Amino acid sequence: MAISTTIQVSNLDNGFILSAERYHPGRNITIKASEYIPLNKVAKISNELFSKKNLKNLQSKLYLINTGDVVDGKIIGNKPLTNNINSTKKIIKQGDIIISRLRPYLRQVAYVDNIHENMDEITNVCSTEFYVLSPIDTKESIAFLVPYLLSPQVQQVLSNAVEGSQHPRFNEDVLMSLNIPVHLINEQDSISNGVINATKKYREYERKSSALIHSVSCYLR
Repeated sequence: MAISTTIQVSNLDNGFILSAERYHPGRNITIKASEYIPLNKVAKISNELFSKKNLKNLQSKLYLINTGDVVDGKIIGNKPLTNNINSTKKIIKQGDIIISRLRPYLRQVAYVDNIHENMDEITNVCSTEFYVLSPIDTKESIAFLVPYLLSPQVQQVLSNAVEGSQHPRFNEDVLMSLNIPVHLINEQDSISNGVINATKKYREYERKSSALIHSVSCYLR
């Protein structure tokens, strides 16, 4: 079914944006105003960059996370470390949430866990296609945002908000203005603990799997 929206010129977004996708009515989750808080009240965007210039002073190895390394709440953690990058990246830290702005239907959302056992010796960086969310209150985990951002309702909002045909992306404003139901906030701790524990189990599986692959490969030499 075709969707039409009428916007007065005075209400166009800054920059006189005429893109039809910018005014899609499905960019918002419809719930009562008294029952939600915006995402920007619990998390903020982190834009700490790591450029090729930083390589000169690098005291650790880099673990590079591309968009293809993230899906459905998981970050692939068994790639080789590197000491080089071809373009500027974003620095991510344990406790952050990363979500790709490109093609949201790929579900590239994840909680940044203790990816490596020797985290102090490794700097984690990710593609600039990711938005990096950090908790406003550092005492509170925002891991609960992973299942929230992967929920069908939020995925539909992000899908409705993409702009561009060849490389469809959604804007930061769409992400930060998402509405979080208050009853979900009330369950923030228990859901966050669930995400953190599930991620630990995945990381354990990944490490055991890598060890088994290495073990089997010894028989093939």
